[in-house]
Amino acid sequence: MLRSWRPATGPTQPTPSAGGSPPCPDPRPAGGACITMSHRHLLMLYNIENIFTYHAPFGDQTDRYNKIRESAKATAAVILELAPESRERSLALTNLEQAIFWANAAIARNETNPNPS
Repeated sequence: MLRSWRPATGPTQPTPSAGGSPPCPDPRPAGGACITMSHRHLLMLYNIENIFTYHAPFGDQTDRYNKIRESAKATAAVILELAPESRERSLALTNLEQAIFWANAAIARNETNPNPS
């Protein structure tokens, strides 16, 4: 069954209408369209395609990746110097590593090569 979009302030569980899907809320979301599960499914499929596709670097991306990594390396050295060996220090380093990953993923996944080969 397809469910229509519901605002967070609306009813907790939409109730099916006679047609099977609950009606869209009023006022409708921006653009006036309801987002159904089929639309969400298409967006999810696009996102999966983008997430699991290799994005070859182009332009100045490699330089920006390296700047981010160098900055993180300096931060990691400060953490190792100042924080005592502990679970918390390990978590700080792990989360720094994750931050670098996500920053680089933001560059790779959200920029389009203007001159694809």
